[in-house]
Amino acid sequence: MKTKSKIPQKVLSFVMVLVTLCGTLFSNAIPVHASSLNLDEPTQYYYTGVSPNTGYAITHNVYVLKMDGKKVFCIKSGVPANSGEGFVPETYVNAKKELLSKIAYYGYTTTGQSHYDYAVTQLMIWEQLGDQYVSSTIPNYHQRKAEIMALVNKHDTLPSFNGQSVSVTVGDSLTLTDSNGVLRDMTMESNTTNAPTSHNGNSLKITPSANSNDGTITFRKVPQNEVGTSIVYKKPHEQSMVEFHLESSKQATVKVDVIHLGNIQATKIDEETGKPLPNAKLKFEYNGTSKEIVTDSNGLATINDIPEGTTVTVSEVTAPNGYFNKGEIKKVVIKPNTTVSVTLNNKEQLGQVLLTKTGKEFGSAMLNKYYLCQNSMKMAKRIHSLPTKRVT
Repeated sequence: MKTKSKIPQKVLSFVMVLVTLCGTLFSNAIPVHASSLNLDEPTQYYYTGVSPNTGYAITHNVYVLKMDGKKVFCIKSGVPANSGEGFVPETYVNAKKELLSKIAYYGYTTTGQSHYDYAVTQLMIWEQLGDQYVSSTIPNYHQRKAEIMALVNKHDTLPSFNGQSVSVTVGDSLTLTDSNGVLRDMTMESNTTNAPTSHNGNSLKITPSANSNDGTITFRKVPQNEVGTSIVYKKPHEQSMVEFHLESSKQATVKVDVIHLGNIQATKIDEETGKPLPNAKLKFEYNGTSKEIVTDSNGLATINDIPEGTTVTVSEVTAPNGYFNKGEIKKVVIKPNTTVSVTLNNKEQLGQVLLTKTGKEFGSAMLNKYYLCQNSMKMAKRIHSLPTKRVT
């Protein structure tokens, strides 16, 4: 008779948990492609500094570091780096990451990317991470460092008109000047107004046309391909290197309200026949101004290029011959890219009386004459003289 060995329950439970845990780890593991470091490009510049990683001064022969062909920067001075594979990329996390990204951007990315630019940037990164500068063969290092830091410190500064709303009338021009002095280093990213613009240094000129519309104009400091996640490449017992990217493109926007123009056309007509009436003087009042225009042979008086939304009051000043002023007043609102029309009527005069009186005083005879025009101007009668009466 054979006896069966019995595994203690506690041991069995532990084994099951371990198997489950291992299975979970392996099933959730994300395969990572190991990167390769290339050290074949010396800058010919040397730097001596006290590294926080060693605690003593080290002289470096500064190389341009390339990870899979991309330029990267060393973040652990004094730790050896060797060409080869096996570097694993991951998201770079550091309290100074954004500052270091700005230094890399203004010190190297936006420059001619010479060996000089690379060496200056690498030293600045080491110093920010705790290196104590002793000496270097880099000419004017401290001056160049100050220039780069001035750009870094101004990185978050946006144009003085950022976030503003402006209005500009079609046919006019509006020039916005950036008093912060950073627009010159920015690129227009989008213009949804369809308005012609001119970007010159720290000035932006906007000249809308009839086809323009309300919208926004956006500028950016950083190209899209330089915005993203900074990646650190690590390998056991070797140097760690970072491919720096900025978190934001630092956009600046201005909202533009395009004011379109419209026209108004007033017509004077005979209210009974509809016949147009020339030579009527009309008054147009709007925006605190007043204009008087005489109707043409077609009975028309027109004013062009009035801003949209403007209320125009039209009234008659003088009626044409044979007509009287009815005192009509019309109000209209100007619409964009449109001619709004308004009609004022006149009524023909049906009759008028003209009285002329002459006389002599001190016993002289007083002569009175009366002229009467009855019914209408079209049915004028002969003028009769009334008999005179001598006063004694």
